Amino acid sequence: MSKDSKQGIRSKKKEGKGSKGSPGLQIVQGGLKVSFESPLSISKDCLLDGGYRTDRKFRQLLYDLSVFGKLLEAARAHLSSHIDLLPSQYNIVMLIAQYQGEKGVSVTEIAQHLHAAVAFVTSEVKKLEALDLVRKTPNPNDGRSNLLQLTRAGQTKVLGVAHERLYVNDQLFRNLAGDDFDHLSRIVAHLICDFAETIETLEGKRKNELRRSARLIRMT
Repeated sequence: MSKDSKQGIRSKKKEGKGSKGSPGLQIVQGGLKVSFESPLSISKDCLLDGGYRTDRKFRQLLYDLSVFGKLLEAARAHLSSHIDLLPSQYNIVMLIAQYQGEKGVSVTEIAQHLHAAVAFVTSEVKKLEALDLVRKTPNPNDGRSNLLQLTRAGQTKVLGVAHERLYVNDQLFRNLAGDDFDHLSRIVAHLICDFAETIETLEGKRKNELRRSARLIRMT
């Protein structure tokens, strides 16, 4: 191959490194596909890398968050197994223990802390009642609702896992400093709100698409 031909190939390989959001194949002489440039998955400048404006750090953050969630769920499953409960039931028992005080805590409050539907929490509470771990008492401020408290058996469950829970959490967050904890708490709280709104929007779009598809089928 001549020197001029090699230079031509090198120059064509550099083409296509275009502006932000302009992915594509890098082509050489003869139409050979040399490499593929992945499209950006986010457009916010502050979340993109420098240089060629890639989103590698952002993508790694998503992968890391996914693993973080799975590992946290594994730890929660370990703790719940110590007291023969499902992770979802464990969460509810621990929240009741934390917030019941002298009068109890409402299903709505538990649902808000878990970012879960009230119907789901109500269903799980019924199972915990059947296990004699939770009891309901009338809400003195709202005759339409009840307040939740742990029974003696429920309190025994919480005390039975206390030492192991302390150990697990101390290990999980052993490298987290006070300022980091405050910062992380704020970030996660904001992300949960943004994530929830986004998923709600996506579900709405999906329902609209299904309705449009159904109308088209009826018209044919």
